[in-house]
Amino acid sequence: RHGGEPCDRTEETEACNVQSCNRNCLLSRWSQWGTCSKGCGTGHSMRTRSVKVPARGTGRCLRPTHRGRRQFKRCNTVPCQQLLPRGRDYFHCNAKLDVVLVVDSSGSLGSYGWKQSKKLASILVEAMTAEKAADIKVAMLEFSSRRK
Repeated sequence: RHGGEPCDRTEETEACNVQSCNRNCLLSRWSQWGTCSKGCGTGHSMRTRSVKVPARGTGRCLRPTHRGRRQFKRCNTVPCQQLLPRGRDYFHCNAKLDVVLVVDSSGSLGSYGWKQSKKLASILVEAMTAEKAADIKVAMLEFSSRRK
């Protein structure tokens, strides 16, 4: 059919999968330290390392909670009492917030428990609605269960 002439190449070879079968994951550099969990009275800040290149085969990778991938440090260690102006027992909040207070008004509290719940709700609302805190909206949800 071809007159005795050789045909074009019918095979091609190419190297593939030449890397090792197993490889541990490669982690990123440490992230920046996050914000402190508390403004005073000792909070914690966290930084992490993410997986840059996943493990392959039987390679290993540290768990996300392992100290080689997640670190904490103490921050804002100043006692809160030192930051309060004289004569004040708590801070006034001046952030933009929407807050819902859920208050138990069931009979199991008794009259003293109900009085204390209302007192605490009042203190919280007062602290969040100080003159400089116009951006805070507070709602209250009162709940109780039906008597059986």
